[in-house]
Amino acid sequence: MSLEKEILAEVRPTSRDVEEVHRVVSKLIDELKHEAKERGIPGEPLLVGSVAKDTFLKEPEIDVFFTFPDTTSRKDLERWGLELGEVLDKASRRYAEHPYTHGLYMDYEVDVVPCYKLKEPSARMTAVDRTPFHLVYVRGNLEERQKDEVRLLKRFMKGTGTYGAEARVQGFSGYLCELLVLKFGAFGKLLQEARSWRPPVHLQLEMEAKRGFDEPLVFVDPVDGERNAASAVSLDSLSVFIHAATEYLRDPHRTFYFPEEPTPKPPGELRDEMKRRGTAFLAVSSSAPDLSEDILFPQLRKAEQSIVGCLTSHDFRLLRSRPFLMEREWCVMLEVEIYRLPNVKKHSGPPPWLKNAYSFTSKWESSPDLVAGPYIEAGRLMVEIKRKQIDAARTLQHALPSLSLGKHLNEAVQGSFEIHVGEELLESGYGDILTQFLTRQFPWRIRRA
Repeated sequence: MSLEKEILAEVRPTSRDVEEVHRVVSKLIDELKHEAKERGIPGEPLLVGSVAKDTFLKEPEIDVFFTFPDTTSRKDLERWGLELGEVLDKASRRYAEHPYTHGLYMDYEVDVVPCYKLKEPSARMTAVDRTPFHLVYVRGNLEERQKDEVRLLKRFMKGTGTYGAEARVQGFSGYLCELLVLKFGAFGKLLQEARSWRPPVHLQLEMEAKRGFDEPLVFVDPVDGERNAASAVSLDSLSVFIHAATEYLRDPHRTFYFPEEPTPKPPGELRDEMKRRGTAFLAVSSSAPDLSEDILFPQLRKAEQSIVGCLTSHDFRLLRSRPFLMEREWCVMLEVEIYRLPNVKKHSGPPPWLKNAYSFTSKWESSPDLVAGPYIEAGRLMVEIKRKQIDAARTLQHALPSLSLGKHLNEAVQGSFEIHVGEELLESGYGDILTQFLTRQFPWRIRRA
């Protein structure tokens, strides 16, 4: 049996799985209809997503849209949509362009999402209104044999860390996986083609683009030429997929689909690893606001950029950084080449023949921060001055409250924040995060210790 057949045998739902999930869906649809009738809410539920298109893997998430007449106000759509979401157990409010409900229904994860029922995609009023048209398109074009090709592709992307359009991943959505199989016909053919991709990559089916796109991967949405169905895919996610495709075709292996999780390293081993690297590790953290990942993660990336920018502007050389979002806390882990800088730094001025040369020398000759100079070096005026910040942690301690971290993270930092350095990370419970940070390796190459 080929590797692909072995993987399919594991991830393809059995006939019993299919029967069970549709039984649950039928019950959920009936309950939503009943609730809508009881509350006098106009509209009807519609099953969408991979379950509706029969491209789901085992243990799927169920997506049900409640379609409202286009005469419904946005306020009523959101209010009624959330009311209907109360049929779910452990219901929690999440946000995309507008709020929706995530929860459990008979042990299945479910999203109940409000949208408008439209006659054509171009009349969309919210970002999700195209989804029913995506359903019709895929159902009408995807061949039966290609459903398993989609399943293989989804599992491959899950294994390589490139699956999911959410902000944390910035990868390939389920719909994009279906479009890629429609474009190339089969999983293997897609991988063959992907080896030769050079960003920006532009793909389409019968629909021509109706505007320009500047993302690394463009796949013109076949139901709306104004939309790039691959807009969520970052350059890094696209690059990882290209590399994974190349390596898989060279040496197919199960770990491309089911990678090993890195073994958590004991404190002693992490301590030795930090010493061996000879760098300095810091973690900036604060409480995580009670908001969805898709709202917080873009802010967390912004926070990472601001923190890195702060350190580099003070001459700390960053080896790498990575944001982490936990249940009640966010963290930016940093590795700097040198934790403590010299007390003195060189500061370059203009050539002596320029008009501002006099103001440069006058400024620094009277400055208490002057250590040496002015003098000429390589044709420019030069001074040596005292550094204002020489300690990486103190630099961040001083600057963090004034950095642009994103609205909700700025509010969290104004409350309180912590900065842990070196072995403090181990004493403060950051061992698992530090393990992830140090295990910078493609998922399919990780080998459990």
